[in-house]
Formats: sequence, C-alpha cells, structure tokens
Amino acid sequence: MPEPIVFISHAAEEKDIALGLREFISTAFAAKVSVAISADYEAAAATREWLVGAKKAIETCRYAIVLCSPESVRRMATAFEAGAAWMRGAGLVALCHGGIEPGRLQPPLAFLKAGNLFDAHRIGAVVEEIAKAVGVETPRVDAAAFVDRLQRATGGAPKLEIISATYGTGKDRFDVTIPVRRNLTKQGLQLLASNATLGATGKSGQKELTIRYAINGVEDTIVVKEGEVAMIRLRQ
Repeated sequence: MPEPIVFISHAAEEKDIALGLREFISTAFAAKVSVAISADYEAAAATREWLVGAKKAIETCRYAIVLCSPESVRRMATAFEAGAAWMRGAGLVALCHGGIEPGRLQPPLAFLKAGNLFDAHRIGAVVEEIAKAVGVETPRVDAAAFVDRLQRATGGAPKLEIISATYGTGKDRFDVTIPVRRNLTKQGLQLLASNATLGATGKSGQKELTIRYAINGVEDTIVVKEGEVAMIRLRQ
C-alpha cells in the first residue's frame, strides 16, 4: 500500500466503521488518497511491530480521523495515535458515536476538533479538509447516503429526540415539548401546528411552532406557522 495520507484510529469494535470510512474516502478521491486504519496493524497489536507500523503510517499521514466510542476512549492506543498525529501537525478530527458526545470528550481528546459520526455535514467537511490537506480539488460526495449506509451496516437506527418545543408569538409562548413528544412515531414526527393539537390557547393565525430536536445527537431546529405541518422524517 502507498504511504498513507489519511490515518483512521479506532478500537477493535469499530473496525467495520473504519473500513467503511476508508472505502468512502478512497472512492471519493478516486483511489488517489491512501488510507490506513488501526486494524492494518492488529495482528501485531501489543508488540513492537505494531508500534513501528503505526508510527510509519502516522508519520506519513496528512490527516487523521479518531473514532470516539465508549470502547475507543478507554483504549490507550487512541490517545497515542491522536497525539502522534497532532505532534506531526496533521489535520485531525474526532468523530463521536455510540453515546459519546463531542462536547463531553475528556482531555486530551477534548482538545481536538470534534463532530458526530452520523452528521452528514460533518462528514462532508471531513472530505473538504482532506482535500485541502492533500492539495487537491474537493470531490463531490453524497455524505447523507454514506451516513445512511453506515447506520444500516452498524445497526444504528436513526434516533429522534425532541429537546424542546414552544408555540405562540413573541414573548407569549407556551412550552409544548410534552405534546410534541407524544406525537413521535418510528417514522419521525408529523404534527399540525394548532391550538387543538398542542393544547394551547389564544387567538389563531399568528402563532409559530418552534421545535428543537436531535437525530443521533445532531441538533437542528424547525419552525412552522400555525396551520402548517411540522414534519421530521427518519430514514429507515
């Protein structure tokens, strides 16, 4: 394999995710970018051969991805690999999943640029950052389709969480988080914004429904006017 330009640090439990990321990146850059993953050296784990192999891969990489899960953040080699890439001055990002949130990483991983593994925008940004690190044009990719395939492959069905919801106008707004949550289904949310459906009072025609939600930890907001339908669909 040519000298790696991208290195993916991961725990043994994340091997399939790392392989999927490698295929996605290699395909996106038409195989012009060589990608190494921790599993390339797993046969030599806990030996000097692993140290030499990983060291060589990191020394030649220009961009490193650190997968952060409950398993990997306890893996000593994760901090070792991330630290080596950082010392080298390579581009570096932590992609979190499995219940680990970007804002809750502990040092030294907390000092890295971090995002959610299942955030299509973050994956698209990673492609842009790799292109910049390598000095090539950013390829066009369908990051949303990749995230969808990755979720299916890892058995990670999309999870929708309603963080908060308000309904009204200006300062005259009602907290309708509970009634909105009651309308969640396996397909997502489809809810008419009205006094009747949200248990609100007051004059009709001027209110707005604002819903703050997260899909697999990635937050977003939707705003609809009274009489319109708030719709959040999950890919199944």
